[in-house]
Amino acid sequence: MTLFNVPFLPDEQYVEFLVEHVEVLAAVHFPLHPESPFDARHTAGDWDVAELSTHLTPLKGPARYVLLNARVASSSCYRDTMELRQLADRLDDLLAVGQLDGVVIADFFLLEAIGRYAPEIAAGLEAVPSVNCLLSSFDRVQAVVETIADSGFRLPGRIPLAPALNRQPRLLRETVVACRQAFPDIRIELLVNEGCLYQCPFKLSHDAGIAVNCQGKASWDLPEALGCIAALRANPARLFKSPFIRPEDLGHYRQTADLFKICGRTLGPAFLRQTVGSYINGRHEGNLLDLLDAIEWLSRELFIDNSLLPADFLDTVVACDKQCAACGICENLLRDSRRPHSPRLPDLRKA
Repeated sequence: MTLFNVPFLPDEQYVEFLVEHVEVLAAVHFPLHPESPFDARHTAGDWDVAELSTHLTPLKGPARYVLLNARVASSSCYRDTMELRQLADRLDDLLAVGQLDGVVIADFFLLEAIGRYAPEIAAGLEAVPSVNCLLSSFDRVQAVVETIADSGFRLPGRIPLAPALNRQPRLLRETVVACRQAFPDIRIELLVNEGCLYQCPFKLSHDAGIAVNCQGKASWDLPEALGCIAALRANPARLFKSPFIRPEDLGHYRQTADLFKICGRTLGPAFLRQTVGSYINGRHEGNLLDLLDAIEWLSRELFIDNSLLPADFLDTVVACDKQCAACGICENLLRDSRRPHSPRLPDLRKA
């Protein structure tokens, strides 16, 4: 059975959908509240920890993880301050009612601060490294696990590997074998639908900009004339180098990964129902870009018919040496799978 780690949102229809598919859910992840400064992205909505707990109650079985995955926290949170105490209290509220198993962390200064201020809370929670830690080798995994052990948190029940490894089968196998030998109780997780540039050079700056925005410290905008958006607009064929895994190709990774992570919580429950459903069913009919999180914006400009991608699509992109100047494979994939985009009217209900 293929198992998933999916975003959780306190939306009644989405919760019902998750309950219907609970047998394939290994874990769910969520922010403490929509504007949590500790979350790598702000989620739309208006709910608090109590409402979150109420909506989690019908979902029996999956592990529950709070997202503390911002690249950096406010420096005051590294000390015994009101911000840190409030964070610890909210974690304790969920832990006390059995609605929390761990935290997802990218800022290990914050992890150590929580461990020092609230060691009894830390001892009851796993610390899972964020996929944004980009754990691309066993050495990186080992260093992170050692830091978690020193923090007073429990060791993670799962380790999400760097998305780039999805397209590096030899290095992926080597990393997984070493992880299983050293940490046999830790499951291996692969992210399937981020969709950003391969080994994106803009990612760390982007993550840092989002973090300061979430703290209300700045107004950092991703400039469309620069960076990944500009690169994909200028050359949309580069999307095929992105290390996403299509629903149809999950079977090739089942012997390697124990579970698969789906992202996209900021895109809302309708996006999540479609995307999670497609991965559970192992197929997607329609625009491939409708499944991808980081380049969801491109789905409004480009239609890649998933059914027109060749049967050997995964073999082709995994064998890619990334030397684009001497190769036309991605351009051919774009040409053969691109369809005219149906015009979309603006959703005036959001106005």
